[in-house]
Amino acid sequence: MKKGTILLIHASNFFRPQPKVDSLPWGILHLAGALKKEKINCKIVDLNIEQLSLNHLEEVKCVGISTTSYAIASALRAAKAVRDYNPSIPIIWGG
Repeated sequence: MKKGTILLIHASNFFRPQPKVDSLPWGILHLAGALKKEKINCKIVDLNIEQLSLNHLEEVKCVGISTTSYAIASALRAAKAVRDYNPSIPIIWGG
């Protein structure tokens, strides 16, 4: 990831073992499009289809986590991973 990248995380819906079209992270996709339009580097991690890794967190300046009540456990695990990696990375919650 390029320095100063914003990482956008879509929390996993554990009720669906496989992603479906209606579970795509539309809010994050919209936000990523707006960031790219402004030439701001961003990366999306959809926890429905991949795990968060330390490689995702390298040189990240900010993390956004999108969740709802049914996916809060996944979102909390992601936030803890970010805090364990670097407690000074700002985390912005939404959903």
